[in-house]
Formats: sequence, structure tokens, C-alpha cells
Amino acid sequence: MSHPVPFVKYADPAFTAERTRHCELRCLISESELVLTVYDILSGQFRLIERYPLTNSYNKNRPAEVLARILQTHALTRLEFKHIEIIPDTNSWLLVPVELFDESAISPMLALGNEPEPNSAYGYDRLSDGKRFIIRAWPESWKQVIDAQFPDYLIRHSSSILFEILMRRKMEGSFVYVNVHGFMADILVINGSNPHLFNSYAFQSPEDFIYFIGLAYEKLELNRDKDPLILMGEIEEGSALHQISFRYFRDIRFFERPGEASVPDAPEGFPALGQHAYVSLLHPYDSDN
Repeated sequence: MSHPVPFVKYADPAFTAERTRHCELRCLISESELVLTVYDILSGQFRLIERYPLTNSYNKNRPAEVLARILQTHALTRLEFKHIEIIPDTNSWLLVPVELFDESAISPMLALGNEPEPNSAYGYDRLSDGKRFIIRAWPESWKQVIDAQFPDYLIRHSSSILFEILMRRKMEGSFVYVNVHGFMADILVINGSNPHLFNSYAFQSPEDFIYFIGLAYEKLELNRDKDPLILMGEIEEGSALHQISFRYFRDIRFFERPGEASVPDAPEGFPALGQHAYVSLLHPYDSDN
């Protein structure tokens, strides 16, 4: 069985398999793609980033099979890593105060928002502030593939990592962070050290996209001229989403990943990864997880 070819591969030419015992293998899995990264803990550098599509016109209903084929045939999965972290990037998650958390009620609580697909695997991440949980669901078929490939791994939902990264910034004033992935926008509004909103919205057009952001500003009585809108994820300068934002907001910025961790250069013909891309994946190593 041949190994699928990645859509794009960012690789450090100095990286060798002998270093993986000091590295963390991270796998971000969404409905559309798998992104594999190798993070060198000792040097604080990303040595390898590979992006694989999981869906196309031929396999729209078989992403788990494509995921299994990639992992079963990849040379990386036969190497020894210090840690392996799985990052589901699904739309089925909910931020829950610790007072309301009930491990036995994750499924009905998630059904209040984005209802998970049938045959989902459920879990939760306790956030480092001790005040909140993120409850999550991802396809059972994905979990079965991961369990078969990796007998020991860590798992955190992408929204949990994003929340932790943004809450650590502790900046004065109100900030509206928008993370775009596929046709979803995660919106997190923070004032100082207090989160006022964290939710995910589906959109089909730039007009839908800007509507949900504007609604957040309106409901929280934010100032469209002064309170910054910070963009990240699958959104680029000059894109339709970026351009429409300027019609309604004055202070628009792109997020810059925290820390000093660098990524490999882009291959010829491909753009470099922006500092605002894959924030939940390309972050410095967190020894608490």
C-alpha cells in the first residue's frame, strides 16, 4: 500500500529520524485535512509540517479510511517520539464552567449547541485556570484509527489550545479574536483576563462571516473603531473575508504566534506559513500537557 502524497510539505533539511526521541508528534485532524507536525522540544523548532487532504470528490464519505491509510503507511508513525498529541478540530465543543460540568452529561450538553454526528466519541479538557472545561466530540471512526495506530497519546481539542493561548496574553482592553477554519469561525472576546464570549459559528459567505463578528461587538457593546479585531487561521490579507472586515471595523490585525518556535521554509511554489496560521497546532511546547 503506497503512502499518500501530502498537499504541501514544509521540511527542515537538517531533520533526521534520530532526533524524534526528543520530539513531539502532533496530529491535527479536521473533516477536510490532516496536518502532521514534528516539534523538536530541545531546540524549540518545528522540523516538519505536512498537510494531507482527507476529502475530495472521490472520498467525501471516507475521511477515516484516508486517515488510516496515511498513518499506517507513514514512516513517522514507526519512529519513537517523546510525546504524541492528537488535536481534533471539530465543530462539536462547548465551554462549560466548572460548576456546571457533569462528565455523565457531556452528550446532552453538547446537543444544546452544535449537535455531534451520530457515533461520536466524547471527552473533555480541563482548562489550566481550573474554572472551566471544554467538552468535545469527534467521530468514533477517527478515534478507532488513532487508537489502533498509537497505543499512548495525549488528546486536546483545538478550541482548548486556542483558549489557553489567547487567555495567556492578558492584554489591557477588549480584543475580538476570530479563528477561521473551513466554513467555521471561532470567536473569542477577552477583556483583560476575562473571557466574555467563546463560540463557533458556521458561515457560507463573507456577509455571514461579518454578521457574526458584528453581532459579538453589538451584544457586548464593543467599539468597532477602537476595540481590535484580530484574525487568524485560514484567512489571508486581501481575501474576501479580510476585505469585508474593513468595511465595518477600524483596527484589524493578524495574529502572531507566541514564542520563538520557527517553522521550516516553504517549498518552491508555495507561500510561507503566516504567523496567524494553525495557532492551535504551531505553538511552543507546553510541559503541563
